[in-house]
Amino acid sequence: FLRKKIVVDCFIDNPVVHNLFKIDHAHKFVPAEWKQLPPMVDVKSLQDPRSKESIPIPTAKRCVGMVNLFTAGFVLPSWTDFKIEMMKDGLFFKHNPMSGLDANPHPPFMYWEELYKGYQHVKISSPWLIKEKTGVKFTWNQCTYHNTERHANYHALSGILDFKAQHNTHVNIFVKKGTTLTVNAGDPLIQIIPLTERDVELKHHVVDAGEYEKIANEFTQKSMWGGQHRALYNQKEESKCPFGFK
Repeated sequence: FLRKKIVVDCFIDNPVVHNLFKIDHAHKFVPAEWKQLPPMVDVKSLQDPRSKESIPIPTAKRCVGMVNLFTAGFVLPSWTDFKIEMMKDGLFFKHNPMSGLDANPHPPFMYWEELYKGYQHVKISSPWLIKEKTGVKFTWNQCTYHNTERHANYHALSGILDFKAQHNTHVNIFVKKGTTLTVNAGDPLIQIIPLTERDVELKHHVVDAGEYEKIANEFTQKSMWGGQHRALYNQKEESKCPFGFK
């Protein structure tokens, strides 16, 4: 039997971002440096200077873990150039050509004191919305092999989420105090990997402002202090009879 596909629908109301900086399959974001590595390197076998023989040693190009990672799921790239200028007291300034970049901190009571001590939390609001109707879970991870010169000063938080009960793709990061984080449009930010063996089809949609707000508010208009996500995730769709009966 053919396995049903998982369909991941990505929505945005900005045609420029849609055309230039799509959420796309991970294999399209493989680091150029990794691509340029030779799969094997000849290395001298023995330290004795009389020995002239070498043997082939595999490089990271042959690492199964990296090969599997670079071809799994899809990547959320940055949709704009931006800088987060972090002061030593945790106050920060944002700089970006899209003056509407939404970047805000969570208050300290929302996480424990020792979590990335010396860093400040920043939540960067992504313009992309994702819907997936089956409720399959996705891992959400920092792209650790990209732009590694930045990693000493910031960390993107990982997690496991679904896009059935919520549709946001906001990026939560911690930035080291007293540093500036610089990100270029198109830089990989987050890798999203579906936890399923079923094939995944990725679709993109440009929608108008009204439709965009409708999708965004499906989750954000809360009716409970807590438990909203569980209620939405567990709601059952009305079964449809193939003969037209309910």
